[in-house]
Parts: sequence; structure tokens; C-alpha cells
Amino acid sequence: MGSVFSFNAGAAARMVADGCQNITFIVGDNSAGPFFKSQAETAIKALAFAGKVNYVTLPLNTTDYSSVAAKATGDGQDCIHGFVGDIQWLGLIPAMQALGVKPRLYGPQGNLNVKVAEKFPEATEGAVIIGTYPNISAPVWDTYRAALEKYNAPDLDWNSLAGLGTWAAFEGFRLIVEKMVADGVTTIDHQTFLDAANATSNLDPGGMVAPLDFTKPWSAPGFSRIFNRNVYYDCVSGGVVAPCAEAGPADMTQYQG
Repeated sequence: MGSVFSFNAGAAARMVADGCQNITFIVGDNSAGPFFKSQAETAIKALAFAGKVNYVTLPLNTTDYSSVAAKATGDGQDCIHGFVGDIQWLGLIPAMQALGVKPRLYGPQGNLNVKVAEKFPEATEGAVIIGTYPNISAPVWDTYRAALEKYNAPDLDWNSLAGLGTWAAFEGFRLIVEKMVADGVTTIDHQTFLDAANATSNLDPGGMVAPLDFTKPWSAPGFSRIFNRNVYYDCVSGGVVAPCAEAGPADMTQYQG
């Protein structure tokens, strides 16, 4: 149900819309890194971006972020998208501050998160978070927030892919099973559920994600089962993460080849 596949396209589209002229994409140094870079390249080409683009790889086990920060900002970059975790952000931002630079930051939901924003409110001022799901403050998450309060959830980033995604997945599961029961299905197991899910053409979890059609494979080679290509945008100000004025959902299909 998620759209992690669309984060780089979502970042590229937003940076271009925000008027960025000199962009860096940072990806982790792992097996997925080259693929994420190719996603960014495809989106930049589809957007007909005429500015400068820089690609930097970040070793995920590093404790010295100075060289990565220098490569990411050394050509006067005004915007940076980091497809890296919150731990990497907590190391990368001080390294950029040490260089005396303050590019506008972009990053995925749950990675460039409220914990990072609270620790570095000045560096993250104006930052944009690209998400699979709407901000946790949206009414669609009322029951989610109520459950967190009821069970005294620890102080974690619940506005995250793991938190919001798990709740949305269970909601999608519930809707499909309820439809099975209404249709008179008497045996509900792994196979009958998959059959029902694959026949679902309008799964609408009330705005947790845009309605999904599981009956129409995507035409992108190798990714026929990616059904959600929408992203939502959160903006950071004063260390607070909230929905942007144009929060989404925004369909990134056109920027993904």
C-alpha cells in the first residue's frame, strides 16, 4: 500500500516547484543506492530540470560526515534531498553547519523526522518531508492517535512509515475482509484473501492513502505490483512538522518513466 518507490520523484518534483537551481541527491551506500539514483535521474529528466544536479553516496556506517557534507554542498547547492535515515541526518546536519552552509533540506517521511527537526530547528527551517501517508495530525488518523494515547505509547516518531503504514495496512486488510464476508465468502484464509485483494479495484481507506486499484498492474518494467505512486508533503518550521499548504496526494507516475 505504500509508495516508498516514489520518494525520489516526489523530492525532485517538489524541489523544482520550489525553485531550486542547484540540487544534490544523497543516497546510502548499499545495494539499493544505484537504483535510487536512477530514480532521481529519471525524474529530473522528466521534469526537464535545467539547473545543476549532483549525486553523492553516503557510507551508512560512517561516523565522519564532513567529506559527505563537503561533496553535497561544495558547489553552492541550494537544495539537498537525503534518502538516508534519521541517524545519518543527525550526523550530516552538524557537518553542514560546520561548513557554514544552510541548504534547504528534503527527505523521506520517518527519516527526516520530528526528532531531527526538534534537535536542529534552524537547519531544518523550511525543510520538506516527502511521505507515503498524510501527516499524523490529519483527521483520518484520529483512531490511530487515540490508540497511541490509550496504550501510553512511548515517545517515538509515530508520524513514520512504520507507524502510519502498519495502521493503514491493517485498515486495508479489514476493508477487504469485511467485503469478503458481505459477499458471502465462508472460508477466509491466505488464498481467498489474496484472491479478494487482487480483485479489489477501489480500496479506499478513508484518506490514509489515495484509493488503490489492485486489478491494474503498472506498466513500469519489473514493478507491476506497485499500485501507490502518490506522495504527501510535510513542511518544517520552528522544529515543528506539519502538512504543507499543498500537502497532496500528488501522483508521481509521470516522473517515473
